[in-house]
Amino acid sequence: MNKLTKKFDVAFADKDKWADPVYGEAPDRVEKIPDASRGSILTVRYYNSEDGVCRTALASIDNQIHECRQHTCENAWKFLSQFTR
Repeated sequence: MNKLTKKFDVAFADKDKWADPVYGEAPDRVEKIPDASRGSILTVRYYNSEDGVCRTALASIDNQIHECRQHTCENAWKFLSQFTR
C-alpha cells in the first residue's frame, strides 16, 4: 500500500538472521525516544516509500506490556499528524 523501498521478504523460521530483530527488515532510519516517567525507550523504525516520503513507522518499547501510555500516544500522533487528506 505504501510501496516501501524495502520488500519485507522475511520468514519467521529465519528470525535469527533478520536484519532487524523485531520487524525483520532493516529500517531506513531509527529514532530512540526516552520515556522518563517509565524509564522506557520507544524505538521507532521508519521505512521510506518509493516516492521518498516516509509513511510507515513501526515502533516497539521496552519496560511495558500492552498498555496505552501517554508518551507512546503523543509520539504516534506526532507522526500521524504530518499527513492530511
